[in-house]
Amino acid sequence: MFFITDSTFLIILYQIDNLYLIKKMIEICNTFILPEAVLNELTKKGEIISILGDNNKIQYNIKYNESMFSKISSRYLQLGPGEVSVLCIYNERNNCDDVCILDDHKARNAADSLRHVKHGTVWFIEECYSNKILTKEKTLQILRDIRNQNFWIDKKIIIDAIIRVSNS
Repeated sequence: MFFITDSTFLIILYQIDNLYLIKKMIEICNTFILPEAVLNELTKKGEIISILGDNNKIQYNIKYNESMFSKISSRYLQLGPGEVSVLCIYNERNNCDDVCILDDHKARNAADSLRHVKHGTVWFIEECYSNKILTKEKTLQILRDIRNQNFWIDKKIIIDAIIRVSNS
């Protein structure tokens, strides 16, 4: 499975000191694609890349088809270049096992209208829990940390995840 990630996902994991989860998910046969436009949006790009390290399952600076980028960005004017590049790369790869990791509501709606499989950071945290990378207690703590920050994630999504994990 390939995760094509937007910058919000990386920023959230960085700010709550949990980027190591990407490395842990790689160990169970996942690959992360970090588009060039996404990396360009990161103010802590060097530090994030340094934490993630050099790994053949993290593909940095992946470029996209310019024509596809123009088409998607003109259709979804409210999206930034990072979000558009995630949608472009997903579209170009045309692989049903790929997942866009997007947290912005407008980007998620665009992914839906393009029929792209999409999830967000909260889903990723739950996946880490279901794959036994995180304990129940650590998962709940991370979800609370995300809830208590001022991230662009619908609080209902976070609360629903807390309830699911608490009841598991």
